[in-house]
Amino acid sequence: MELSSLEDRLNRDNRRMIDRDDDRGLTFVIRDGAGHAVGVAAGYSWAGTSELTLMWID
Repeated sequence: MELSSLEDRLNRDNRRMIDRDDDRGLTFVIRDGAGHAVGVAAGYSWAGTSELTLMWID
């Protein structure tokens, strides 16, 4: 079983168990004066919590 498939099943079961389906992806980008990305933070929020899964700073 692929990791993404397992993650989808776990998320679906968690949504059902606590009756919350308010999850969404989050992305924040920091840009310089010319509009080029110089930093990114990404993750997701769900059930009143959030998780940072990726951060990049040039």
